[in-house]
Amino acid sequence: MFKTIKAKIMFIVLFLLFSLTVIGGLFGYFDYNNSKRLKLDVYHIMVSYFAENLNHSLGTLQENALDLALMGEIFLQHQSGKDLLDSIVVGNFENISLSASGGIWFEPFINGGKYLCSCAVKNGKNVIVDKSFETTSYDYPNQSWYREISEKLKNKSKIAWSSPYYEKNGQNGLLITVGAGIYDKNKRLVGMSTVDWRLDSMVEKMKNIRPTPNTFSLLAKDDIVLICTDRNFNFKANTLLKDIPWYKKGIISGDEFYYNGKKYISFVKLLDSDMTLIVNIPLGELLAPVTDRLTFMMIVIALASISITLAIRYFLQKNINQPIQYLVRTVEKIGHGNLDIVVKMSNPKEFSLLAKSVNKMSSNIKEHIEHLNEITIQRNQIESELNIARDIQLSALPQNTYSDVRTFDIYGLTEPARIVGGDFYDYFFIDSDHFVFLTADVSGKGIPAALFMMRAKTTIKTMAKMIKDTKLIMKAVNNELCKNNEQTLFVTAFMCILELSTGKLTCINAGHNPPILQKDGKIDYLKCKSNFVLAGIENVDFEPFEVKLSKGDGIILYTDGVTEAFNPKEEMYGEERLLNRVKSIPNGIDFKSIAESIKCDVKRFTDMGEQSDDMTILVLKFNGNSKNFSVKSGAIMELNNWFEDFSIREKFSEHDKNRINVVLEEIFVNISNYSGAKAMIDIDFELNNRIFDVTFKDDGAKYNPLEHEDPDVKSDIEEREIGGLGIFLIKKMTDFIDYEYREGKNILKIRFELKDEL
Repeated sequence: MFKTIKAKIMFIVLFLLFSLTVIGGLFGYFDYNNSKRLKLDVYHIMVSYFAENLNHSLGTLQENALDLALMGEIFLQHQSGKDLLDSIVVGNFENISLSASGGIWFEPFINGGKYLCSCAVKNGKNVIVDKSFETTSYDYPNQSWYREISEKLKNKSKIAWSSPYYEKNGQNGLLITVGAGIYDKNKRLVGMSTVDWRLDSMVEKMKNIRPTPNTFSLLAKDDIVLICTDRNFNFKANTLLKDIPWYKKGIISGDEFYYNGKKYISFVKLLDSDMTLIVNIPLGELLAPVTDRLTFMMIVIALASISITLAIRYFLQKNINQPIQYLVRTVEKIGHGNLDIVVKMSNPKEFSLLAKSVNKMSSNIKEHIEHLNEITIQRNQIESELNIARDIQLSALPQNTYSDVRTFDIYGLTEPARIVGGDFYDYFFIDSDHFVFLTADVSGKGIPAALFMMRAKTTIKTMAKMIKDTKLIMKAVNNELCKNNEQTLFVTAFMCILELSTGKLTCINAGHNPPILQKDGKIDYLKCKSNFVLAGIENVDFEPFEVKLSKGDGIILYTDGVTEAFNPKEEMYGEERLLNRVKSIPNGIDFKSIAESIKCDVKRFTDMGEQSDDMTILVLKFNGNSKNFSVKSGAIMELNNWFEDFSIREKFSEHDKNRINVVLEEIFVNISNYSGAKAMIDIDFELNNRIFDVTFKDDGAKYNPLEHEDPDVKSDIEEREIGGLGIFLIKKMTDFIDYEYREGKNILKIRFELKDEL
């Protein structure tokens, strides 16, 4: 993301700007909250102080009402005159500044059904008795305030408040009255004392609780609003709290609400007289000074941050970015091949040292390139020579696959881990009936192993053709390779000699991997004794062993580059995986595909990684003994000569040789002269445990000789039918005979049990 120094500098600058902004923001945030908390605390104290004063005033009014009630009870006990009652009332209200008016009121039954009361009203600084309250036209017992307070006092309340009411007499205004009961000796309510509180005077005081222009207050008793200073609400007497648009039940201090487009915070105080004082202040107006101060502070911080950031950017640009850009341009020129350029830089000191290092690097690169050119020329020459050596080494491997030999099929491949390697395979005839094939692995890799491989290959082939005895071949090879072996290299090898006429396979294992043998439909490792390696110790004896191959059997030789291949997980390919791979190859697949399939599986296992060792695979499939003879005249002599050599080599007795020769000749002549075969007669043969099996195949007309009736050999010669005697002799002279017609060919199988040996 930040691939250039310039981008990194910009990131640092932006990060510093961001950091300063965040720090300023956090500071402003905490300052704002702290100022807000202090403001709210101040106004909470202010409202609490006002509520406390209001609570004290209400308490004073209640105490005054109780004192006046006590005087009323004393007046009632002494049955004094009306003048004394007026004097008591006037004297009481002269000492009370909070009350607008009040008096003592008795039930009419106390005074024989006549009204008895005294109501004092403040007239400026004087207190006078207002006689209008004593008249029957006023009828105080039926006034709403009287009935309300009387009802409450009858319920055993010591003191009671009336709802707000408008009084036309006396003070002529909106009042709320507190009353205390007057009782006789029997605790019967006989009257009350009252103290009136003029709400108009309280409204002005509550209007003074206005820290902001749109602050308003509310005073309520129970569910009735006594005072409301909200200019946006049309307040009337006896308005209920539920009719207030912003009010919600259970409101407490700190609650916030939106009203008329402004956000308010409430300060709520519960008074002693079941009254509630609520002061609502707009938060925006309350915190305006804090917000203005914070805005100013954030502007100052932002300007300071930008100034500091620009200063840092200028410093970094001048002292870091520009020198680096100069160095980058210079290094790019050096990268494009201009190694004569010199970096000139004296400041800053660090970049001056870097410039000297770049100049030194340029000089060293120039020297190194010159040296590298010399090495490259030498390396190319070595690689060219190694490629020639590889071609020579590969050309030394057998090129002839003996496709004209029907007895076996063979295919080999090798892949060196380097250009040249120490693995090899070889196969060749040492005579017409014996075929040698082997794989070998020279210790080490590279050129020494390749040279020793060529020596080992030549020595093995030379000794095999000279000596022909398997046991002596390997001993001679070992002694020869031990000579002049100062590098102490050694060779592991597995050599086989196949006798074509019989399928006998003679093997010698010189410390090599065991081959995989496919025999009689079973696939497994060939269990054989492992002798010592070649070129290790002189005069070591090597013990061979033999295996009899039948038609369709095969053997797979390989080097440890196959089984010791490793994958990226450091897991080894191993002998078990190799065996399972061979078993998974479908029957009938050609011998070449078997070798290629193994190689591909190893490559797949190693994830096509680099080889750790040379890899060689050699596959031989035994097809059995087979000869082809022409149907033309003269081929019978070729058949006789071949069988003569074969019978002598396999030590047939004269008896067996003669009877077999008669049968072979009789069958061959009949096929040549009478079958109508167009091309060749194929003869397969196999000798196994003194059982000699021969199979004739021809493309002539279908003819089953077993269906031919045997001739009557007991009758006279003149009376016998001509023909059939040859087939009769064949049946008598063979131990088994069978016929089938398959794929357009006559197939005749015969067997001889060899009872006598020469």
